[in-house]
Amino acid sequence: MKSLEEIQKEVGEWSRENFGEQRSKHNTVMYIVSNKSGVFGSNEHPLYLGSLAPLLGIVEEIGELAAATEAGDMAEMKDAVGDILIYLCDYTSREATELNSDILGLAEDIVTDAEDDPERVRMNPFLGLSQAAGRLCHATLKWHQGIRGFDDPEKYRAARDAAIARLLVPLSLYVSIYLPGDSLIKLLNNVWENEVKKRNWRKENGTDAAES
Repeated sequence: MKSLEEIQKEVGEWSRENFGEQRSKHNTVMYIVSNKSGVFGSNEHPLYLGSLAPLLGIVEEIGELAAATEAGDMAEMKDAVGDILIYLCDYTSREATELNSDILGLAEDIVTDAEDDPERVRMNPFLGLSQAAGRLCHATLKWHQGIRGFDDPEKYRAARDAAIARLLVPLSLYVSIYLPGDSLIKLLNNVWENEVKKRNWRKENGTDAAES
């Protein structure tokens, strides 16, 4: 079984091979410009999503996990957990921040330590997932806007990394409640090796990642 670090590296390479810098297929950034005569026009530039694309993927898959849980679809529940982790690997790779097995182990230890708590079964991991995803989106949005002190790279990175760590705890809690016998690293390996890794979006879409 591969480690979190190994899969993060592989996912990062696969994502760039398939999607490049995540150029939007439908949107461009339009700038209004003027010349010396005061004539206004527009200048369009392609919109590159970069790490924003896998961040959207994390939020999307949390919704997929909720839907699968409501439907009681065990296979889709396992798939959604794995997909959240794959998007997280892609996001952190594009953000140039490392994921390591220690942080995954710490999240699972926190959940294990609470196993004897009678309130544990009443806990809703989706509350924790939504809060952590919200914090990650908050840090990212303010960083791109350059407001509320997030024009400081150190503040941004600290908030981002704290949100990533917070995301893994409720995800581990979810697995312990709904998928006992599984683990985050096992589900990540299964979805990566058996599904996502085999996909070739460049071939399917007839595109070159270098142009995307």
